[in-house]
Amino acid sequence: MTQAPDRHADVGAYVLGVLGEPDRTLFEEHLRGCARCAAEASALGGLEPILAEFAELADVRALDGALPAVAPAPPVREPRPGPAARPPLLDRLLADVSAARRRTRPRRLLAVAAAAVLVVGGPVVAATVASGPRTTAAAPVLSGEQRTATDTATGVTATVALSPKRWGTEVGLRLSGVRGPLRCSLVAVSRTGEQQVVLNWQVPGSGYGVPGAPEPLLVRGGAGMYRPELDRLEVRTGEGGRLVTVPL
Repeated sequence: MTQAPDRHADVGAYVLGVLGEPDRTLFEEHLRGCARCAAEASALGGLEPILAEFAELADVRALDGALPAVAPAPPVREPRPGPAARPPLLDRLLADVSAARRRTRPRRLLAVAAAAVLVVGGPVVAATVASGPRTTAAAPVLSGEQRTATDTATGVTATVALSPKRWGTEVGLRLSGVRGPLRCSLVAVSRTGEQQVVLNWQVPGSGYGVPGAPEPLLVRGGAGMYRPELDRLEVRTGEGGRLVTVPL
């Protein structure tokens, strides 16, 4: 009884494209259901350009007399495929592997960067990274003219940053001491009493700038009023209450 050929042993020949057509077809059918061979074929695929360059160098050196010329191979029934005749199934496998590596590359880079920081920084940095919430993080930076106010009744503190623009005024807001859940808005009020909603947001149940959620809220928006027109900015709740007013 004839023993079935070991298709696992054909990976190298398949990658180099030296399998005959019948064996190539049989191996590709085997490859579709064999994770081991698929992984080996993907890993060996990157060696093909190196082997091709080595073969070309050997041919050149043989012509120059540096190496003895290799006797020609005996004729075969079909032409020997070169690197350009790499099997199509292998191309698809390598493309899939390359795509997967591209998708995971940013995560790998982040992991390597984090590991480098831990190695350079030592135990102190490692303790900071592993300590959970960023309780020691610096407060978000606002740029432009700034005004701060605290409402003693609500305990909410707001800092606004104003930057004049051709279209009006860009407004940044840093808010702390607010508990949720709430739906809030920042309203610009002009000196003539005109009101405009600069932006809207929601406060989660944990809140912002309070015990258990120490980081403040930082948001940006714009008012269609020029800076000299503005009188104040108010942080209001969805029910119409005022959390804090910042005079300008």
